[in-house]
Amino acid sequence: MANNIGLDFGTTYSVISRIKRLNRDENGKVIECELEACLPSEGTHSPCQDSLVLKKNDDSLEFGSLARESTGRKGSTLYKGFKMMLAETDENVLKARGYTHEYTPERIIKEFIDDILKKYMETYQIDGNLDKVVIGVPEIWFKKVSTIDCRTKLENIVSSLPYVNKVELVSEPAAACAYFVNNFKKENHYSFKGKVLIIDYGGGTLDIALCDVQEKGEFSEVSVMERCGAGLNEEGYIGKAGVAFIEEIVKLVGMDALSPGDRLKMETARSIREDFLH
Repeated sequence: MANNIGLDFGTTYSVISRIKRLNRDENGKVIECELEACLPSEGTHSPCQDSLVLKKNDDSLEFGSLARESTGRKGSTLYKGFKMMLAETDENVLKARGYTHEYTPERIIKEFIDDILKKYMETYQIDGNLDKVVIGVPEIWFKKVSTIDCRTKLENIVSSLPYVNKVELVSEPAAACAYFVNNFKKENHYSFKGKVLIIDYGGGTLDIALCDVQEKGEFSEVSVMERCGAGLNEEGYIGKAGVAFIEEIVKLVGMDALSPGDRLKMETARSIREDFLH
């Protein structure tokens, strides 16, 4: 089996997954595929690794949980949410977050991904190169001109690692929808067809996407019809992402499409929003 892995490169946490078992029929068609989330290192209990990098006063770097544990040390700089910094062009913003001409978002991302991939290869005793690394990225990176460059930057960063043969970037909501469609067919023994609303309310950002699923012969085709969302959520209980969720869910779904009970819940949510803003 090829050394292909998926990387959920999140704003707050990151996870590596791989194909644990793959069975094909006599014609080569995949009839069973089991995935597993991989532990970042021996002795850990969760596959989730903190998306954190700490630069110590001697310029050495620590990653993940080690970076979190070392936070607050004199002379250290903690980098977080660095994936979103690929689109940042304001030098003042970058400086305020601890970036310099030497320690750019690109370098921090490369160091972090290099660390998490090498830990995976060591823990699972992977010999040779990784044949393919598939990385989920925000849907907006495929649509908005100002962020499309982020895809090229990230692809170049990962491709520059000498042990990675190929890199593919995929839309996070499209990947999530495809995962749902695959599981739906497993459980119900027929293909799903229709609309799927994906709500990715992560630790740092919000992404809402309306997906369309159509049958194409033996396969299903997933496309993202509409998306909206908000950036870093740093101001507490509900934050900009929470307010955006309440506002944008109404736009995507529409009040007229809701049942009377759900409409009442949505009106209550609007009331909560007004209380929060005022």
